[in-house]
Amino acid sequence: MVMLLVGAAMVAAGPITVVQLPQQLAVLLGPLVDHPQVPMVGMVMDLSPTTLILVPLSMPIVKMAGIDPVRF
Repeated sequence: MVMLLVGAAMVAAGPITVVQLPQQLAVLLGPLVDHPQVPMVGMVMDLSPTTLILVPLSMPIVKMAGIDPVRF
């Protein structure tokens, strides 16, 4: 079951990458860079597919905020 969910998350990641959604979110949420704790809110998840989708989307914002990617 977990591998099915991970596979579905990987299929969804393709179109997200093609439309450059992470870069668009980074521009939209750019003002949050002043408060680096805000992007960390809600990042405690236990579902692998959710993590596989949200981490690549959030990484540009995390880098702009100066948060260590390993800690994130």
